[in-house]
Amino acid sequence: MNCENVCRHNKFGYCKFGQTCRKRHIEDICDNKDCEIKLCEKRHPRSCRFYSEFGRCKFGEFRRFKHLESSRHYKNDKEIEDLKALLNLKDDKFLQWPTK
Repeated sequence: MNCENVCRHNKFGYCKFGQTCRKRHIEDICDNKDCEIKLCEKRHPRSCRFYSEFGRCKFGEFRRFKHLESSRHYKNDKEIEDLKALLNLKDDKFLQWPTK
């Protein structure tokens, strides 16, 4: 395998030159977890920063980076539900407070 002519920008993410790039662009994504990345010709895209932080990305299906489901978003949803339940308990206690 000749990895010298493979575009590193395209291999790990996005190449701004696209089809006019002087190096080869490979579109196949490597599925091997134990791959020697430096010797592999296939793509090894990094994870999308926007998708991992915000749970969405403006590029959708035209993305050049990996969209990995983050457990952080689910953790935040659970925390929000717990806080809502706690707030409801506090509201109930407040309504039971004796008035003069």
